[in-house]
Amino acid sequence: MQYYKPSHLYIIFYYFIFFTFYCFYSSSAFNWKCAGCKTGVEVIRYLYEMNYTKTEILNTAEYVCRHFADQKSFVCRGITSQFKDEFLYVLEKLVFQPSQLCGLILSGCGNPINPFDTNWNISLPPSPPTFKNFKSSTNQTNKTTPIRILQLSDIHFDPAYLEGSEADCEEPVCCIKMPKKGELVKKKAGYWGTAAKCDIPLRTVENLLEHINRTHKLDFVLLSGDYLHHRDWEYTREGHLSAIANLTDLLQLYLPQIPIFWALGNHEAVPVNAFGPHFVPDQFRPTWMYRALLAEAHKTDKGLLSVEADEDFVYRGSYAVDYGNLRLISLNNGYCDNTNMFIYINQTDPDGSLTWLVNQLWNAEKSGKAVYILSHIPPGDEECLESWSRNYYRIVVRFEQTIKGQFFGHTHYDSFSLFFTDMNNRGTAPLSVLFTAPSVSTFEELNPAYRIYSVNPTDWEILDFDTYFLNLSNTKTSKESPKWEFLYSAKDEYNLKDLSATEWNELIKRIERDPEITRKFNKNYVRRDDVFCGKKCLEKRICSIRASHHNQKELYVFENTNVKLIELSQITSKSARMKDSDLNTCQAESFKIVKPYFIHFGVNRLSLTSSFESLTFLFSNFLSKDQLIG
Repeated sequence: MQYYKPSHLYIIFYYFIFFTFYCFYSSSAFNWKCAGCKTGVEVIRYLYEMNYTKTEILNTAEYVCRHFADQKSFVCRGITSQFKDEFLYVLEKLVFQPSQLCGLILSGCGNPINPFDTNWNISLPPSPPTFKNFKSSTNQTNKTTPIRILQLSDIHFDPAYLEGSEADCEEPVCCIKMPKKGELVKKKAGYWGTAAKCDIPLRTVENLLEHINRTHKLDFVLLSGDYLHHRDWEYTREGHLSAIANLTDLLQLYLPQIPIFWALGNHEAVPVNAFGPHFVPDQFRPTWMYRALLAEAHKTDKGLLSVEADEDFVYRGSYAVDYGNLRLISLNNGYCDNTNMFIYINQTDPDGSLTWLVNQLWNAEKSGKAVYILSHIPPGDEECLESWSRNYYRIVVRFEQTIKGQFFGHTHYDSFSLFFTDMNNRGTAPLSVLFTAPSVSTFEELNPAYRIYSVNPTDWEILDFDTYFLNLSNTKTSKESPKWEFLYSAKDEYNLKDLSATEWNELIKRIERDPEITRKFNKNYVRRDDVFCGKKCLEKRICSIRASHHNQKELYVFENTNVKLIELSQITSKSARMKDSDLNTCQAESFKIVKPYFIHFGVNRLSLTSSFESLTFLFSNFLSKDQLIG
């Protein structure tokens, strides 16, 4: 018996109409885009089960991208073209299971941080031995003055940046297109950069490095990932290799005598976020990028990378190097990124990266070395999967005596987060602090910044840090060399006795109750004093610094409800206001009721299984507007 195979758009239309009416009458505030995302992905699954061609499946993916992920057509074409092989491979391999899975397109449409309720644990060594004093024993660190460490994060330079182009555009990334004839420019892109949905020109990176070379004495440099622009849909291997080579040339030119250590960011992958572990075919592994970045690292490491470090780098994108009595660990945590579709095949410690981290820490502990961890995505960030975050948290608690610093980026904000003795009880003792450095990129609505840490040369404890920034509002039209300014010192700005986790925990309490400290924290967070952050915005920021993982909702409670929020009445710019979203959506539980009764169409009754949710999350992740450009 032959059955009619309806058009994929026809299926979308009827499925969406049915689901819309159901959710509308069963939800107090129906979110049609959430329903649309779920509908589109269900259709993709249906097409796959009915043996439609790959082209038809990808056409449906592009349709959902355009109409429910709010992306421009050219973005959707680029993304579906880039991800087609990866998406279809994972679609074939994925073991489907129930979950709420459209969470990254819209708030309240799923659980993006732990979609499959996974609960794996890595093994940790027994309790630590008696605390050892860390002593520098080589000429590299045989000094009495503080060691000075530069951290540059999220550079995101854009070779397509155009002075005078539109900076207030409707596309995901601006400052790259001149207006059409007769069109007025709402906001012109400046020569050195623009605080908008824009990355920065390469000349600004060069000016920054020239300024650092002229102004600061440094011992080494940490690069915490994301060197490429945010136009993800245009990524190519050739473009990435060229960009990394250009950046290396500038680093060698302006910081020729200083060791520089690299970490991978999610934007180093092509396609973006696609770090394939070794259980996927060779064609999906980013070995080409690991090898390329390793080659650049050897140009800037001053001979410190060992053969073992090379092998680790090529295998998993992570490596460790000894600098005197310090072990610096560069950890590729692209394996925690919830937009890395390959890890939905198997989330359990991909490529053994966390097990490798434990071994590096244990060896350092036994030999009395201090450790710095350099990585990209903070474990408490909403883009990092909970099981990975929770295991990383366990590692930090176990090795809190050995880990002297954690240096991350990714968010583009100037922030930090704490680790407590009990990860689910912030009333226990704070043990460690993770520093999230501000971005060099202006994306989005930010001023460029960099940070320099002062470190005790004996025990590697961080004594203080200074943050510097470029106020682009003063350099909009001038082509003269811009002025990089001192923004703040952590100890002076926040009146900290030291930079211990205990002091940062006390600071959080003061941020909640002291309007002046709140104002300073918000200003430094974005490197601007004209951005309003209301109650919900502040709640979110405080939650992010309190919790370095995110499976306990009770951690996201604003403790001091009497905090006096600062109202900046003079702000009129819509783009300068932080938006708070509070959408209630049709829950996935109600969707389960719909499945058995829909899509008959004269074909065999569709076997709509719980695999819908897995596919929904997988698909919506890499089409999400926030994730495409995050």
